[in-house]
Amino acid sequence: MTNDRRRGEMNEMAAADGLHILKARLQKRFLARQCAALADCLPQALAATEAAAPVRENPYVIERVRRREDLAHLEANWEEALFWELKSPPPNSPAPWRRLLTYQVNLPNRKGERAWGEIDLLGVSRGLLPVVIELKAPKSSQNPAQMLVQAAAYGVALRKAWNRCFRREWERIVPGPAAPPDELATCELVCAAPSEYWIEWTGETPRARKVTASAWAALATLREGLRSNGFPSLFVRLGHTGVDSRGGPTGITVEEERLPGR
Repeated sequence: MTNDRRRGEMNEMAAADGLHILKARLQKRFLARQCAALADCLPQALAATEAAAPVRENPYVIERVRRREDLAHLEANWEEALFWELKSPPPNSPAPWRRLLTYQVNLPNRKGERAWGEIDLLGVSRGLLPVVIELKAPKSSQNPAQMLVQAAAYGVALRKAWNRCFRREWERIVPGPAAPPDELATCELVCAAPSEYWIEWTGETPRARKVTASAWAALATLREGLRSNGFPSLFVRLGHTGVDSRGGPTGITVEEERLPGR
């Protein structure tokens, strides 16, 4: 993207910048064109993301033994509550993970690494492989495409780290009937948000009415491109039956969110 772009113009989706940069350039007004452009250059964008992705020197999975105190924002409350309530969902649960291992997985080795932050939650799939869970707060202004692209960037980072260090850690923490695969060919992505978020983006709201049918179709094409490259995605709606003393949700429920046009 050039520095002389005027206000109101579409951000350029340059594959060489990688998904970790492009996630912030997705605009509600131009989602159809931007998602289509990214789908067209997805292999190159994934390669650029992998080249830029950090590999941690410290473990990825930090055992959580107690709840955090004094959480700064509502999204952190949701992360905390989702982890503790659905850490080990019952066999009949619709939760798209076998278990949750940890949350707030810091990717950079040092502060200030450009555009790399924290995986909201890290889970184990039904196939005993990593699941990246990207969670948005009820009133988040980030659109569903941004949520997906951010989760995909984190999935690429885990794939890069797999053979260098992450596979050994995974084998120790997630025992199975067979050793983990040599290559992380598949990393599932879960894009989760409370009902309030989905009402704002897919309901009868002014914001939702500005997201066109062509935008949803282009997002579906992008999802298919990610799936064919080893990053299948699922969008989920989180409900809750109450709140705790800190304002966090209790009685969390999970169901698949079927986006418009699918």
